[in-house]
Amino acid sequence: MAADPYVGYRDALRSGHLAALRGAHEPAIRAYREAAGLLPDRAAPYVALGRTQLAVGRAEEALASFEAALTRAPRNTAALDGAARALLELERADDAADVLDGLAAVYAEGDRPADALATVERATEISGSPWRRAMLEQLHGEEPQPAMALPWLADPDAGARPRVVGRAVTDELRDISERVEVASASDDVAGLVAGARALARADRLRAAVDACHDALTIAPADPEVHRTLAAIYRRQGRGRAARTKLRIVERYQDLADDPDELDRGAEHALVTGDLDELLRIVRLHVDQGRTATALDLLFAALGSAPGEPRLHLAIARLHVRMGRRRRAVAELERLARLVDLTGDTPAHEAIRDFVNAALTPAARRAAPVD
Repeated sequence: MAADPYVGYRDALRSGHLAALRGAHEPAIRAYREAAGLLPDRAAPYVALGRTQLAVGRAEEALASFEAALTRAPRNTAALDGAARALLELERADDAADVLDGLAAVYAEGDRPADALATVERATEISGSPWRRAMLEQLHGEEPQPAMALPWLADPDAGARPRVVGRAVTDELRDISERVEVASASDDVAGLVAGARALARADRLRAAVDACHDALTIAPADPEVHRTLAAIYRRQGRGRAARTKLRIVERYQDLADDPDELDRGAEHALVTGDLDELLRIVRLHVDQGRTATALDLLFAALGSAPGEPRLHLAIARLHVRMGRRRRAVAELERLARLVDLTGDTPAHEAIRDFVNAALTPAARRAAPVD
């Protein structure tokens, strides 16, 4: 029986993404071409191929790749953006501005006025026209919609500054989108959830929903995906859809809950030092309201891994959930002193994110931290 071409496509696309992230451009190009050959109707490998060709200064080849993507997906925003960049490299400014006009129209029709505005501004800088100036005036006049406060969407400076309507599509957003693409090609559910949350924090709510839907195709019963999607729905003002999602999570957890099995799994995880499994079991206990049991497991794990930041953060999270904010702060202070000694930059960032999400004034007004 012939191998599933989608499996080969997914593996080739993932290999290309990983090679590109390492800066290995030629292997990335070969992998993307392989992916394109396996599923010729897909736009994604041509977009990735064009980006990589642009990175090594092959603008004509990149333009051809982006055009190939657009024949398959005419409204693909990454392909339109890439084609405009390739045209600029080829000193075809008027053509690049025309492509950006099309990209701005796609953004505007997709209810993304900030991206539409930033794109029209780019086009106007390249080649001004009465149409573009009129579009700028229209987009500048649009008012942003108020956002709901959610735990992991919390902004410590919310309320201290106005929301900016005309934000550009930043390098950070492109990086998030690329990581989501890699996670999707790799069937990485945790990566897709993390990407969805990052997109939501950046107010790219539709893209965040898409990332969650990708995750659900891989793990349709994963409670964390449904919880994340519910939070994004609330941010969009879709309260009924959010409540439906949360009921799905509750039903699944009630059906799957087996405290005895969890106890056996926790004992094995403690003996083997499998912290990923232990933290998963902790989350399941918390979901069922057994916070004391979860806290006991975390303290037991600290006995064998006293310097593990994830354990300290989980303990702080539980203290917040139980209303013990002072204990949470004390736990974070201990962790901060520890990571200062070890120079653990990711742990520093995790502490910062947790404080912003759970201990700021905006977070105090939000729902409990999951």
